[in-house]
Amino acid sequence: MIYVFGDSHLWHEFEARQLLKLLQQFSSDPKTDRIILMGDMLDVCVSGQKGWLTQFQAFFNILKHTKVPLTYILGNRDFGAPSLIKQLDNPLIECHMSHTLKIGSKEIYLTHGDIILTSTRKYKWFRAFLRNSFMDSLIHCFPYSIVRLIARYLSLHSYKAHRMNPKLRAYALNAFSKFVQKKWTEGFDGVILGHTHTPAYDESPSDQFYLNCGFWPNDKLYYAIQPEPWHIEACYVSST
Repeated sequence: MIYVFGDSHLWHEFEARQLLKLLQQFSSDPKTDRIILMGDMLDVCVSGQKGWLTQFQAFFNILKHTKVPLTYILGNRDFGAPSLIKQLDNPLIECHMSHTLKIGSKEIYLTHGDIILTSTRKYKWFRAFLRNSFMDSLIHCFPYSIVRLIARYLSLHSYKAHRMNPKLRAYALNAFSKFVQKKWTEGFDGVILGHTHTPAYDESPSDQFYLNCGFWPNDKLYYAIQPEPWHIEACYVSST
């Protein structure tokens, strides 16, 4: 079984515990073929800072000890994740901005999705600010209290932007739809994205598919993919 998670934004502490429990279970289950994380799992992570949130420590501890292959697709909020993942020294983990994954006879295209939204100048600058090696290094220099304020602001800004700005949300969903259609035309059997905080499970007449896990703190959704025989199940976690 292959499990797909995305946009967990681990600052949301109760929902983070629910996610970590599932990751712990699946990462040690011999029946798990692979775990796919679709980015923005962290918001901001700072190595070596006192008071580092418990769920961040638990998250990287799960990755360090995973017994199954894990594909980590970097989101625009995963500050420092590549260097921290490298430090785990676990050969079962692969880290990519975008990636083509072969599952049986199917080719699946994976990317977080922020690279799709390119026509808004404001967002181009915002993305460039977040997704570059200089900021990755600089964020480690801030006091932990400042980093947490930044992370919380970015997380809440993202949530409000995608949920409460109809024009931005419509633009993003339209851009994603066109991108998925393009990838289907290129011959990909499936496309998995994140970023919009909007759940999606769409299929084409030719059995191609598109998945998006939405926003974990709100939707609590992951996908379970059975390779043989091929089957996709949307799995919702109770809030209680």
